[in-house]
Amino acid sequence: MTNLTEQIVSAGLPALLVHCAMHSWWDTLKKGKPIPGNTLGKARANKRTLEQWQQDHPDSSLPAWGDFIGIASTKLGPKKPITLVPVADAPLQLNIAEGYTTEKTDLYNSHYVTPEVTPLLRGLQRKDDEVVMWEAPRGKGKVIGLTLGHNDDEWDDPVFQGLLKSAIDYLLEPQ
Repeated sequence: MTNLTEQIVSAGLPALLVHCAMHSWWDTLKKGKPIPGNTLGKARANKRTLEQWQQDHPDSSLPAWGDFIGIASTKLGPKKPITLVPVADAPLQLNIAEGYTTEKTDLYNSHYVTPEVTPLLRGLQRKDDEVVMWEAPRGKGKVIGLTLGHNDDEWDDPVFQGLLKSAIDYLLEPQ
């Protein structure tokens, strides 16, 4: 994980993280002890992971994936349609019709959100309201996260494809 984060933070490479990328390194999300040096979110690590990291990297804190991507998700909602709501004043154009609803898919919860996250798109499913797309500046680079994309139907959907295109175009704009 440190190679990936350094490419973005130090070299300024952009990252678009889609769906299951939110679940990478779940050992740094919610269970176990607080991670020493963790300042952005509520990341925790299980004892085994934390001890191994401290043994292998005594001079650095265990990277917390949720802190890096900006939102840590720890569970999924039911496979039901999600109504997508663009956030006003979002820095990129999403072109979603009002009231647009996805096919059946899962809405990720936001276990924690780091302070510098800019929500771009919210998802409404039953009584739940969660951020489904966001931007997180990271050093010289930036990350856009998108929790949609579980099913082939979503990837075939022109609206979903438009979200990906908008995110890529935005990430590739000169700084």
